Amino acid sequence: MDSTEEPSADEQPDKQQDEAYEALRRGIIEFEFLPGQRLSAKEVREGLGLGRTPVREAIVRLQQEGLVYTKAKSGSYVSLVDMKSAECAHFLRCHVERAVVREAAAQATPESLALVSDEIGRQRQAVATHSQKDFFDADNAMHEAIYQVAGRSLEWAWLERASVDLNRFRWLHVKARGVGWQSILDEHEALFKALSDHDTEEAAYLIDHHLHVMLDEKEEVLSAFPDYFRNC
Repeated sequence: MDSTEEPSADEQPDKQQDEAYEALRRGIIEFEFLPGQRLSAKEVREGLGLGRTPVREAIVRLQQEGLVYTKAKSGSYVSLVDMKSAECAHFLRCHVERAVVREAAAQATPESLALVSDEIGRQRQAVATHSQKDFFDADNAMHEAIYQVAGRSLEWAWLERASVDLNRFRWLHVKARGVGWQSILDEHEALFKALSDHDTEEAAYLIDHHLHVMLDEKEEVLSAFPDYFRNC
């Protein structure tokens, strides 16, 4: 379809459903909608400016992913963070990402590392402005960029689909730290140096340590947000 053409009548509902789904999914991951909170379809429709059908279908998709559950005669609710699921995704990511950073370090060029550098710059800015959301977004984008350097974008997309509860935990990990994100930024900068130097062993060591620290501080997160988790 030519980029100047308007979506057809058949395409518009799918576009609206995707819009509703992405907005709700991001809102759940970033705790705009809290675990256990009832999702009022009417309030969601009014907030997004969308119709009944795309919002209903988006909620069905989120139920299939386990982010939403339904109580009979009561409505739809945001699921608690499943810690077992988060730990499973973390295990997979640690093993996959260690291999990915080795490949990235071996293949890296100044051009391919430019996006990684840009995202670390965004993190510095987020630390300076105390923006949790900006830091979280730039952190995630940096890791995705490393997969791109290694030619592993499909692997990143697969992990992201399987890591919803891990990403929710990561968001709370950032919040629990308050403004103490400098240590994370320092680790990212050290990793970037290893990638730039084509030091595959150092890059693998750094990413292994970096990813393990997240769950090493699990109790701090659980203590800060005790009502948000199940299967702890």
